Amino acid sequence: MKENAPSVYFYVGMGKVASTYLREAFFPRLQGAYVIPRRDRFDAVQIMKAGQHQKYILCKALDTNMEEGIADVALAFPDAHPIIVFRAPESWIMSQYRRWVKNGFPGSLQTFIDVEQDQGYWRREELLFMNKIRLLEHYFTSRPLVLFYDDLRKDPRSFFDRVARFTGCTYRFEDIPLTPRHTSHDERGLVLRRSIRRRFSNRMPSYTRIPVLHWIQRRALMLFAYFTVWLAKRLPASWLPDEPLADPDYMEKIRSYASADWMQLQAYASAHQE
Repeated sequence: MKENAPSVYFYVGMGKVASTYLREAFFPRLQGAYVIPRRDRFDAVQIMKAGQHQKYILCKALDTNMEEGIADVALAFPDAHPIIVFRAPESWIMSQYRRWVKNGFPGSLQTFIDVEQDQGYWRREELLFMNKIRLLEHYFTSRPLVLFYDDLRKDPRSFFDRVARFTGCTYRFEDIPLTPRHTSHDERGLVLRRSIRRRFSNRMPSYTRIPVLHWIQRRALMLFAYFTVWLAKRLPASWLPDEPLADPDYMEKIRSYASADWMQLQAYASAHQE
């Protein structure tokens, strides 16, 4: 690290692992570091380079764009300390799929991520979390702090304590709200949403690049999505599509595909606890 360079702690926020909650409810309440506000995320590197604080915490929302999202930070701060949270692969990808269905994805879970032929919307390697660890180790000189979503749910105080020790910060547990920021949508509503979307297209919605129109299009689509989920709760079951959101047998294939990598990740986390 360059002399007088600030210490940087980089939360690599994968989707559907309570990243929004951590970014909004926990990290800003850590004492002893400056947390880059979301409004300044595009200028984060320049803000940290200015060095007005001795310690920074940067949070980014990253999924399939992880390498792109960490490369610019690593170029400026290769000694940054990554923090990353993982969730059991089958649970994580199902939660991701639910979000994409809400956003307009019309296909099945297998067309979203195909662990057999790798012809899905997402590459199957997204389920192999050790690839993400190797990516972080490649770009940064420090090993990442690896945490688990289930630990946050079961024992938030211990989870927060580990982050506080790693960053050298303090916090008051009583100040941390424990209410989730986003909750799961009703499965019947998502099945109805997917069924309606299939009638119009077999692809994800597309948007204009004109900022104002882009915002209007996305908000209109989201309002319709939430209305669909709301409507499904009020319709008789006989009126709804008679199909599961995901095939249980295919979920087992996902679990089998990722199991060895998941065990390796857990071993890595145990071996490198701070």
